Amino acid sequence: MNLKNKIKVKIVEWFSRGVMESVLSGKENIRFKIAKREVRKIMAENDGKKWWASKTIWVNFLTVVAGALTFLMSPEAKMDAQQAGTLATVLGVVNMLLRLVTDKAVSK
Repeated sequence: MNLKNKIKVKIVEWFSRGVMESVLSGKENIRFKIAKREVRKIMAENDGKKWWASKTIWVNFLTVVAGALTFLMSPEAKMDAQQAGTLATVLGVVNMLLRLVTDKAVSK
């Protein structure tokens, strides 16, 4: 291990020891406060987006609306098995693609 990595390890050990001492004593020392601030910063970065910002939810919502409108406009119109299979496949592919580009969870 080179000198730079040894120094990093020592700093992490020192910092961790300080956080643990703080936790065990019940008193917040500066290392604990720094750790708490960094955890909050990480949590804020990983907060999810609002439901209305989700492309996946919008695609699925529009699918439900289109299906409901089609049914309400012409209840006698039937979809054959091939059309239903094609539609299900297309929607499955769209949802998979949207899932691949998703970078944040949906929050409440």
